[in-house]
Amino acid sequence: NKFLVQTIFINIIDNAIKYSKEKGGKILISLFKEDNNVVFKVKDNGIGINENEIENLTERFYRVDKARNRGIKGFGLGLSIVQKALEILDGEIQFLSEENKGTEVIVKFKGLKNV
Repeated sequence: NKFLVQTIFINIIDNAIKYSKEKGGKILISLFKEDNNVVFKVKDNGIGINENEIENLTERFYRVDKARNRGIKGFGLGLSIVQKALEILDGEIQFLSEENKGTEVIVKFKGLKNV
């Protein structure tokens, strides 16, 4: 589903841009095939996320520590939309992050043999 994949890519890249802006951000985007999966990775050098908050990132309206990112606009819906889209597409998402060092988001679209 082209629309769902596009929605996933836009939301994840948009977050990387928003949360890296203040540090003269650098973002690395990768898309590759691994076994029967298509893997999409976005890595930034932004503000990062406390490991205690990672499990909540895909909840609707959840925003990481509002005091740390007051100037960043959003409603906390992007990653919950991504999660629902991945459920429909049989995909999965993983977050690797360290505060003040950045975040890597890894999305796997599973079982795509003919890609």
